[in-house]
Amino acid sequence: MTKRVQLAVALLSVQLLPGCGATSSSIPSAPSPVATSNPVTPPAPTGFLPNIILSGTVSEMVQDRLVPIEGASVYCEPCGEGTHTFASTDSKGFYTFTGVWSTAFSILVRKDGYQDPPGPIKSGFPSGPGWRPVTINGDTQFDVLLVRQ
Repeated sequence: MTKRVQLAVALLSVQLLPGCGATSSSIPSAPSPVATSNPVTPPAPTGFLPNIILSGTVSEMVQDRLVPIEGASVYCEPCGEGTHTFASTDSKGFYTFTGVWSTAFSILVRKDGYQDPPGPIKSGFPSGPGWRPVTINGDTQFDVLLVRQ
């Protein structure tokens, strides 16, 4: 063996010996504390989730009661197997999408003659008039309120 290899082996041995107990004391030490851990949150599912349903109603407030809006257009880019999916509300203001590609996104809700209620602009991507951020947690009901222009 060359002197370099011998030196490397000697240094490695010196570094490893304490880990093997070569320098342990004769006095017993207290056991190491057991580390506690927080529950592990499973990662968010990825890919197409075909059994998740996003549904809800689109309505307006008339004389302190919700009235469904028929024919509102609801657009969901990551919904449906083919994505870029539109739904139109029925006579009860109901819409539905089956299957999603994401668990956080925005949907677009529009109807001629209606607009977003006053208040802060909704955040999310994309954002702006008509867009609503949605967070999916299993089957999700997401209701939308519009106001007449």
